[in-house]
Amino acid sequence: MEGAQHTPLRKDYWVYGRDRIRVFRSIMNGIPSTDMIPWSQVCSNEQGYALTDFILENQKDTPIELRPIPSQIETQDYWVKVETLAREGFIPPLGQLN
Repeated sequence: MEGAQHTPLRKDYWVYGRDRIRVFRSIMNGIPSTDMIPWSQVCSNEQGYALTDFILENQKDTPIELRPIPSQIETQDYWVKVETLAREGFIPPLGQLN
């Protein structure tokens, strides 16, 4: 959980999402432009969720606080304006995780 060559799995700051769905997606789909490979080729969804739950349950503190959503995001070529379409109650379809 502490990591050797790469970032530890026990952390306070989560760059690519800290809720169960986002952590699962990072595990199964990998993270482009990083060393995080997609594990969907060797893990079933059940194994991916089991690993996700293990990682989240073994944090020093439960990752509950969400980072504030910025009003703008700067990309390499332009700025993107961020608008909130739903504040709560939105659940993405599970069939579209891969």
